[in-house]
Amino acid sequence: MYYYFYYLTSLLLFNAALLGVSEVRAITLETAYQLAVECSPLMEVILAREEMADGRIEQAGLLPNPEFQTEFENFGGSGPFAGAEGLEITAGISQEIILGGKIESREEVARRQRGAIAYQRDIYLADLRYKVELAFNDALLAQEQVKLNESLLSLAEETVVVVQRFVKAAHSPQVDLTRAQLGVQRQQLRQS
Repeated sequence: MYYYFYYLTSLLLFNAALLGVSEVRAITLETAYQLAVECSPLMEVILAREEMADGRIEQAGLLPNPEFQTEFENFGGSGPFAGAEGLEITAGISQEIILGGKIESREEVARRQRGAIAYQRDIYLADLRYKVELAFNDALLAQEQVKLNESLLSLAEETVVVVQRFVKAAHSPQVDLTRAQLGVQRQQLRQS
């Protein structure tokens, strides 16, 4: 489901590593979407199908090509027809004549097929945007979770310092210090 986001993230990190960039820049949702569109192999297929449909529209409006036909008879036979002595060549040109608005009908069919492909592209782009937004929001949520865990670790470490003072002053038992230290270890485990 989050294929594109993970693909884009790994692509950005890999390129940053190749270029020796130590700092990775934050990207916006729109930038992530544009990268997903540019890196999508299915989008390339859709664009190629649109180009083919445009070509079909153009072709549908043209008359069929004339056909040139040749026929060779009595070539390489035997007896009096041996070799090329009795060769007969027949040549002809034929042209299909289209009547009754068939060209306009073919153009209309081709335009509707092109419209169906454009509709499929729009659906794909909407679905891709949805998936990128989900992945982007998950990434933002994960960033906030990391920040929260860092804050909790800092708070747990401060708690250990305060409890150590209380234990030194004999206001708290040693067990409270052990609990505070366990809290720090739990937060460290959550971050790893």
